Amino acid sequence: HKNGEEIHSDIEVNYKFSCDDGSKLISISMILFNHFPAIEKLKTDWIKGNKQGSLELSSDSRTVIFR
Repeated sequence: HKNGEEIHSDIEVNYKFSCDDGSKLISISMILFNHFPAIEKLKTDWIKGNKQGSLELSSDSRTVIFR
């Protein structure tokens, strides 16, 4: 950081999870914040079966709940 300026970086990651019975999957918690504490937020888009959603995760709110 020069002169107190903030640095902003974007990254894009795609994950695909497969399981035998997806109906039993109700949530996923992101532990990424434990390993990279400088990450402030994650814009999260998800698709599960015929449902989809979008939310923003943070270190205080790190769980995607499929509804």
